[in-house]
Amino acid sequence: MLAKKRLLSLALGLGLASVAVIARADTQISTSSLPISSSVIGMCVATNVGSKTVSVRLDLVDAGGTAVASDEAQLPPNGIAAISPSESPGLAYCRVTGKFQKANLRLVGWILQLNGTPQTAVQGY
Repeated sequence: MLAKKRLLSLALGLGLASVAVIARADTQISTSSLPISSSVIGMCVATNVGSKTVSVRLDLVDAGGTAVASDEAQLPPNGIAAISPSESPGLAYCRVTGKFQKANLRLVGWILQLNGTPQTAVQGY
């Protein structure tokens, strides 16, 4: 009987440890690539469409895998965060990472002509 209790305690402990590891994993959403040149402005916009505040890191990543623009933000419900690079990285994509459910966050990469007219938008979710 004592061996069964120990085995049950061990199984329960391992199960809870597994849940704790899963709960700590970050979620990531990315867009497809955007061609960002000196004649356009590239921008990444993340929106929290959920009902709880979430902590996120928003990156614009160049073709070499380097984040050329980044920001960390606490997004309340309906809150947004946006970044834009200071230089033209060429081909790049938007990425948002944090502890959130994918259904509760939207990520859009925009390319705007210098006069502010939207030229292209790509979405990841």
